[in-house]
Amino acid sequence: MDNNNSGRAYQLEMLDQALRQQCRTVRCFELMLAAAARSEEKRSLSAMQREDRRHYYLLEGIFEEIAGQAYRPPKVAVAMPRQYISMLQVMIRNKLDAIDFYGKLNETLDCLKHKELLAIVISDQKEQTRILAELYNNSL
Repeated sequence: MDNNNSGRAYQLEMLDQALRQQCRTVRCFELMLAAAARSEEKRSLSAMQREDRRHYYLLEGIFEEIAGQAYRPPKVAVAMPRQYISMLQVMIRNKLDAIDFYGKLNETLDCLKHKELLAIVISDQKEQTRILAELYNNSL
């Protein structure tokens, strides 16, 4: 029973970290949208921001199913460079880190439904990384 509780606590801790990062990512996209010059960049960034909000709600649902209670989102602060191209570099690194983290989180999950939802998030993160790299290359 103790191992089950400690495993559950570890899952919730990792999900909390993932949810905090999703909050930061959505906020970073707001800053990037303000810095982007071209309308096609803004469309891509806005679409990724919406997708990351959806990821937040998917992760929140997993958290609540495991915890048996509502998630209380904390306030998060973000810091981004001032120049758009540097913002893209930071976001690409953040997305790559998120892919690794979600892979580790997936290993802790027991429920197939949760694993499948997380696989969707990971796949979306990979596609977002590709799009961000394309935006970066187009900005050089």
